[in-house]
Amino acid sequence: MVNLKQNYKKIIFYIFCLLLFFVLSRANIGVIVSPFSYAIFFALVFCGVNVLPLSVAYFVANILNGVGISNLVCISSVILFLNLLVLVYKKTNKEYNVIWFSIVMFFSALPLVYFDYVSKSNLLFSFVSIFVGIAFFLCCVNALSSFYNRGLNTKFTLDESICFCVIIAVLSVGLASFSYFQNAILMFIASFFILFFTFSFSSFSSLVCSISIGIGASLYFNNVTYIAIFASFCLTIIAFKGERKIYSVLALFVTHILLTYYFKCFEYSNYLTILPVIISGVLFICVPKKWSSELYNMFGETKQNSVLRNIVNRSREGLTKRMTELSSVFQEMNCVFRNMVKGGLPKDEVKELIIGELKEKVCSSCPDKNRCYRTFSTETKATLSNLTEIGFEKGKVTIIDVPASLTTRCGKVNTLLTKLNNLLDNYKQYSSVIKNMDYSRVLIADQLNGVSKLLLDLAEETKRNVTFDYFKEEKVMQELSANRILANNVIIYEQNENDYNVNVLVSNADIDKDISSPVSKVTGVKMMTVQKQQSEYSGLSLVTLKPAPNYDVSYGVASIAKNNNEFCGDTHSAIRLSANKIMFALCDGMGSGEKAEKFSNLSITLIEDFYKAGFSSDIILSSANKLLALSQEEEFSAIDICVIDLSNATLDLIKVGSSVSVLKHDMQVSNYVASSLPLGILEEIKPTIYNLALKNGNMLVLSSDGVVDSFESVEDYSTFVNNIVNVNPQLVAEEILNRAILNDNKVPNDDMTVLVIKIFEI
Repeated sequence: MVNLKQNYKKIIFYIFCLLLFFVLSRANIGVIVSPFSYAIFFALVFCGVNVLPLSVAYFVANILNGVGISNLVCISSVILFLNLLVLVYKKTNKEYNVIWFSIVMFFSALPLVYFDYVSKSNLLFSFVSIFVGIAFFLCCVNALSSFYNRGLNTKFTLDESICFCVIIAVLSVGLASFSYFQNAILMFIASFFILFFTFSFSSFSSLVCSISIGIGASLYFNNVTYIAIFASFCLTIIAFKGERKIYSVLALFVTHILLTYYFKCFEYSNYLTILPVIISGVLFICVPKKWSSELYNMFGETKQNSVLRNIVNRSREGLTKRMTELSSVFQEMNCVFRNMVKGGLPKDEVKELIIGELKEKVCSSCPDKNRCYRTFSTETKATLSNLTEIGFEKGKVTIIDVPASLTTRCGKVNTLLTKLNNLLDNYKQYSSVIKNMDYSRVLIADQLNGVSKLLLDLAEETKRNVTFDYFKEEKVMQELSANRILANNVIIYEQNENDYNVNVLVSNADIDKDISSPVSKVTGVKMMTVQKQQSEYSGLSLVTLKPAPNYDVSYGVASIAKNNNEFCGDTHSAIRLSANKIMFALCDGMGSGEKAEKFSNLSITLIEDFYKAGFSSDIILSSANKLLALSQEEEFSAIDICVIDLSNATLDLIKVGSSVSVLKHDMQVSNYVASSLPLGILEEIKPTIYNLALKNGNMLVLSSDGVVDSFESVEDYSTFVNNIVNVNPQLVAEEILNRAILNDNKVPNDDMTVLVIKIFEI
């Protein structure tokens, strides 16, 4: 199947070469004999095309122009000399040399000189034709080598671009020689390719190609009007170039009519001059859009920009690899720190150590030690074990805890109790140090694990190559220009379908204009401006646009301190995590006053920083809990965290020891309570997490316990919230707070804060 497909491609290629030879064989400029067909024949062989099938194509193409003896000899001479040259190179295993090809070209064309001499034609024109052919050969080699050596997606140098224009002009001369039906073939092919060039290449490149076609036709007809005609075609198409090809085709048709009937640019004015343009336009509309897009991606953008944009993806690949490797390093460090967790000694082992220490320090100098440890051995051991156990439970042992059997026969009871309490204190200090060290190691391990996961997520996101849409970039430039916005450059890239990132370099005078609407029209996705900043270029600013979310939020906050004090122990936060995600948090520091406010601020700041860094919720809460627990103070925080995805109106509500949250929707309310203790109490926490789907107009009410506790019950509180008729979240928050203060006889018994969040469609 693959071989069959390759054979089809080869057959099509050689048919194309045959047509190329045939057209160029008719390309005569003035009285100079056509030198172009055999020149491109040599050039194609020089670039690596198989000489044998190409020779057949060359022979057939040139025979179509005449089968006279002189023509057969000239054609055979070119084929013979070139095949011999290729054979010599194969035998010597050397690379082709352009000088030797030029020399062989000269000798292969000598039969032409001979026949001109016999027919007494002008020999000067014969030699001029040969040297023009050699020059055209060098031109073709320079142009075609860029394809064969560097591939299609390559940047053309200035001389290569000029050579391509020369080839197009010569082809136009050949097409102009077909004067059938009032030059219908030239008009049909020229119109089609000007349309194709304009939609496949940049505007400047397509204009140059169109002028090159006009130059070729002007050389053949000795009439420079054709340059203006084809340039006008191109400029008109560019002016109406858009998503719908029909507009450009109609513009071309109207332009041709004006040039034909109004400006009288053509010798004839009838349907034969208009019909080729109509057919070419219809045929062009039928060409699949992806063909034009693929060619535009190859040639439409300057290759310097293409290289720079490819470097972006290459850099992302390197960055992905490094982040993955760093993730592995942090994961290994996580394992190391977890293995460093020692834990305290087992309780039974500690008891044995304490009892041994008591025997060594207290009982060893007692004259009655033999009686205690021999006669009453079992009882003594049980008594010391029980006293140590009581010490573990109560933290301290007193004379009341000593059994009567020991006090009646031991003269060192007080010394024994003092030493035992000292040993218990020492153990508590040792246990606390070990516990804090282990706690710190686990905390560090958690952070390292979180960093490892975060790097992996970033690596996964970075691994996806960004694709640049050159076609839409030009459309955006045109749309902005139509809206009188001067755009110097536009870059559009995406990682996922419809996930566009658009950067527009605009004049400072236009930075406050509506740029998002034209961009949205082209991309088909509603866009919003996310950033405006001065660029490094004088007088220009960079505007960044991203897809606008389907929803947005508004919120209101009302707060008051206990007994109308200066400091409030409640803290709230509202931060945007990304273009589509926003986080709200309400922290209720236990107690009131300045100390509670500081602890509440510490809690909320920790959580904010973790979320901004991109950590997951479980790592954030676990780490914050451990950090707060290490403070060695009896301070705790109840937390409500609300993360809203604005693209689909979903909400993640995370509650840790907080009071009830109320969702107001559809003329009713839903209550969400926390089942876990506040942060900083226990080593491990299990937050209560709710995943909710919101609708337009829904309101979520977060309140500190001072507000909820002012009502007689949770049901009374939620009923009051449900009966509020205000739709402004700020007014709702103030109404709830005012009612809570009124419930406390106008003097708040605790810090009070109400945070109301409303979601709405945009």
